[in-house]
Amino acid sequence: MVALKIINARHAARPEARQRFLQEARAAARLRHPNVASVFHFGTINALPPPAGQASSAEENADAGDCFYAMEFVEGETLEARPGRSGPLTP
Repeated sequence: MVALKIINARHAARPEARQRFLQEARAAARLRHPNVASVFHFGTINALPPPAGQASSAEENADAGDCFYAMEFVEGETLEARPGRSGPLTP
């Protein structure tokens, strides 16, 4: 099972927000730690393919489709639910 993170539609229209989203995905994909969910894949969907013979990276294609990343699904409560159950988190 995986969890998908997709850029918010309100921000998706801004190329700089899309670039930051993919930069976040790239950074998260490099992390390897038992307490951090693994990122399996990231990129864009509904994007036009590059012209024949041309390679394309997620960054180059960031303004051409919907940005996403797929990560390990971790069961448990959400951060939204946690403070309601036992108060605010302490640093």
